[in-house]
Amino acid sequence: MKKNNRIAEIDALRGVAVLAMVYYHLMYDLIEFYSYPFTLTHPTMQIASVAAPLFFILAGISSQFSRNPWNQILKLTLAAGVVTIVTYIQNPQYFVKFGTLHFLACSMLLLIPFKKTSTIGVFIAVVAVIIAGYFVGQQTSTYPWLAPLGFRNSGFQSSDYFPLLPNLAYPLVGLLLGRCCYSTKKSLFPNLRLPVLQWIGRHSLTIYLAHQPFLFALLYLLHK
Repeated sequence: MKKNNRIAEIDALRGVAVLAMVYYHLMYDLIEFYSYPFTLTHPTMQIASVAAPLFFILAGISSQFSRNPWNQILKLTLAAGVVTIVTYIQNPQYFVKFGTLHFLACSMLLLIPFKKTSTIGVFIAVVAVIIAGYFVGQQTSTYPWLAPLGFRNSGFQSSDYFPLLPNLAYPLVGLLLGRCCYSTKKSLFPNLRLPVLQWIGRHSLTIYLAHQPFLFALLYLLHK
């Protein structure tokens, strides 16, 4: 979509998800690296943890507007590769194997055939993915290449992990919402003006890649 044809509320919601993610990672860094007296179970952290599902649902909604998703898939794939390489250099034992960006790239690819599937077919797929995710989550595997599907073994570690099962349900739900709410591909709130959130939402991938290095540097300077 061109900038002037963007859906304002989707950009704004994506901006909210970005801010929630940054908050979560800021507090996580303070707890993990600076022994900050806070817990990951704090209510604000629980609220912030919905950032990833919100990203995934919005990605599914946005797929309603994309005629050629390959450019976005390529960007996400390259960005995911950068995250894996950088986190491996930082910590080879705990690097990101299949995180947020890996999941988004794969799910956007898998959504392509679903865009031509009937609404009831997509709904059935949502239910099937949730059920399959439940059963897969109970299983273990000695094959690490199955981790993207949700199969893990006792030695599996990743600092960010969103397997396809059951998380693929989120973008599929987003696809359904896109069909229901944006069949005309027009904003539901054409007069909405939240420029800061909308700007953040439009640059979510750049902010995603840059925010952790920025937080690390900022916290280091503040705790010198």
